[in-house]
Amino acid sequence: MNQTASKIVSQSKTITILATVARIILYVAAGITVVSLVGSYLNITGPVLVLFGKPVYMIDLSEGMTMEAWRVQLVEALVQIGLAQALLYLTDSLFKRIGSSTTPFTAEIVKKMKSLGVLLGLVIAIDNGYLGVVVGFVIYAFAMIFEYGGELQKQVDETL
Repeated sequence: MNQTASKIVSQSKTITILATVARIILYVAAGITVVSLVGSYLNITGPVLVLFGKPVYMIDLSEGMTMEAWRVQLVEALVQIGLAQALLYLTDSLFKRIGSSTTPFTAEIVKKMKSLGVLLGLVIAIDNGYLGVVVGFVIYAFAMIFEYGGELQKQVDETL
């Protein structure tokens, strides 16, 4: 394995480790959000624990927020966590495949890149429509370049 290939494998492993850590953190955030949502229906309004000497409330209805608005925010947070989990899963599987492959120009990697581009574009489009379309398009275009690279590599392999 040449130096560039070993560097790509090493960086792919680092990215998969970081993606796994981020997914674990998101699982914890999802758990806290679900507990808060359940607590809102059980009317648990007092402090649930003390952290660094300050009480932590399951429900914080500051600034005139209603209970329904609080619940909507929690459900929105769960949807965002779910989308982030899907993005991290795709990223993790993409880089695991890149790290274990002899070439990044395979149909499987291209398919994962296209999926990642579409999903990331949709996630960004939720907050900023134009930016989401552009980001999704750019990643999808890179996937098409990788697809073309795969075709070129196949032609080279057939001529050898």
